[in-house]
Amino acid sequence: MECFNGLFNKRPKLVQLPVSPGKVPIFVMLQLDWLSDDGQALRYKEDLRRQLTAAKTAGIKGVMADVWWGLCEPKPEDYHFGGALELCNLLKSLGLELQAVMSFHQCGGNVGDTVSYPLPEWCLKKAKAGGFLYKSKWGVTSEDCLSLSADKQQIFPTASGGTRTALQCYQDYMVAFLKAMGMHVGSTICELQVGMGPCGELRYPSYLMSNGWNWPGVGIVMAYDKGMMQMLKVAKRPF
Repeated sequence: MECFNGLFNKRPKLVQLPVSPGKVPIFVMLQLDWLSDDGQALRYKEDLRRQLTAAKTAGIKGVMADVWWGLCEPKPEDYHFGGALELCNLLKSLGLELQAVMSFHQCGGNVGDTVSYPLPEWCLKKAKAGGFLYKSKWGVTSEDCLSLSADKQQIFPTASGGTRTALQCYQDYMVAFLKAMGMHVGSTICELQVGMGPCGELRYPSYLMSNGWNWPGVGIVMAYDKGMMQMLKVAKRPF
């Protein structure tokens, strides 16, 4: 919660727009690879313009798009939000809105994933070394996202050579995004969604297709990473 309290103190206020009775605002999801590989440009811009123009005639209110951490922070505190800004400008010109998803998970290895965007290399390296990636008791490790046990671990680098926690990384990223979007915040950008785990969901990465899982398996508990076991030891609670 410290991460989000700090963010709320720094960001511009988002305006809650009224919803007309009897009408449900419809947002459509953009393709996963809407950003260029360096995060600085919008892919398929003219195709997207045509598609969105047609979709608007069908009554959509806007789009939802993943702002991939692995693309937009290639180096510590080096933020590449040019593509997101380009998208906002396009949406504004069409009178559409954006639900921006802060995607702190990898893209790839799940249902519907057509591209692969891992976590930032500088982040993944530290998480692997410290044992802060979700892990099963059989040693299967997921690189979908950081374990919650990394939240307060002061191991992730800053641009100046210092260190910060995972929560601080998330906060820095979101604050930088809002600053980069400027006047679009509260107008074109109507909602900020925060990814909380694999596929953006608050859960364990229990269903690893890359490890042979398929429907209707019940999944596995992924709480055996070094960080989680340390938390369990501190809590002194039997598993």
